[in-house]
This record gives sequence, structure tokens and C-alpha cells, in this order.
Amino acid sequence: MPLSQFLLVKLLFDNNLSVKTAKSASKYFPGSKHVFELQIDHYSDSLIWNYAKENGYCIITKDKGFYHLSTTKGGPPKVIWILAGNCSNRKILQTIEFHKDEIAIFLKEGKDMLILNNDQ
Repeated sequence: MPLSQFLLVKLLFDNNLSVKTAKSASKYFPGSKHVFELQIDHYSDSLIWNYAKENGYCIITKDKGFYHLSTTKGGPPKVIWILAGNCSNRKILQTIEFHKDEIAIFLKEGKDMLILNNDQ
């Protein structure tokens, strides 16, 4: 998929992912932000959920709390849950890079949740 297809996609990176990873991933998903950059890093999951919903973001996280919010409330916002234990920022970025086309398709379709495993 050409890079231009990703231009409308905005990911909101949760606290459990690094700011550095968010900045690196923005080459695939321009407009993406980390909660720290938006000064909402101290918000509860529910408040981050509401912020993402009101501002057109898809939450990307390693936190199962957003999984539970998605299954109880439904979207929007959409949620990308990366199943990863302790791993490097580089490994998370590799997971996003590996699944970038799948992520782009997910963001255009009607599903609320995408679960990614970081074992490629």
C-alpha cells in the first residue's frame, strides 16, 4: 500500500509505549501522537478513551485496560492492542512496521479492535 494511503490515520500511543516509538511510527502514520506530547499522560484510561474518541485517534497500547474498554463500550475509538511483554522499543516499532498494511486496513474497516502479536 502506498504511503499516501496512511496520511489520514492518526494513532494515539499510550503511556506503556515510548514517545520515541511514536515519533518513529509517524513516518507510516503521520499525525500520530503520544499521550505525553498531548499532555494527557496523567489521564486515566477512561479519559484517554474519551480524548481519542473526540479527536479521531485510534489508541495503540500494550495495556489490557483498553481491551476491556473496547469490549464493553465498543468503538470509536478503535484500539490496537500489541501483545508484548517486556521488550525493546525497537521490537515494538518492528511490530508496527511489519503490520503497517494490516493496521491501515483495520482503520478503514468496521472493526473496533486489532490484536497484534509481536512475534513475527
